[in-house]
Amino acid sequence: MPKDVGEPYFSKICKNSFLAKYSSLIFKEVVSTVVYLVKEIINTDTIEIYILDTEKNLLKRIWIDEKPGEEVSYAIGEGLVGSAARHHMVTTMGETYKAGSSEKEKTKLRVAAPILFKDQLLGVIGIGETRKITGNESAFLKIIADIAGVEPRERPP
Repeated sequence: MPKDVGEPYFSKICKNSFLAKYSSLIFKEVVSTVVYLVKEIINTDTIEIYILDTEKNLLKRIWIDEKPGEEVSYAIGEGLVGSAARHHMVTTMGETYKAGSSEKEKTKLRVAAPILFKDQLLGVIGIGETRKITGNESAFLKIIADIAGVEPRERPP
């Protein structure tokens, strides 16, 4: 479960997302499960989750294990995270650039997978270096992103 992050933070992050129709408790459970699965299956310390703000059409980072820092967001198609979102497929780190710039993107992420529900983008999960490379990291991340995109059965009243 994310530490030191209260309800107002999750409400603010989710207010313009597809996930807004679900309670923040369900959202926290999904985030907690995703983080647990990534750490257990992929064995990395770097996990970033971005949620689509449908109003601004930006992917905004949610802070998992630390207090919220400066806002980090990507446009669809921008960098590794935005590329995974645009193409609706797992993307691995190559040379990615900031939007409208020839400056290379600075990121700790190595693989990003879109979180989709019925082909609608909800967000993106990104991971960094793994402690032990198996060659299956992209496939595992795709499976975890698919799990995160499944519509919760429990709905708020």
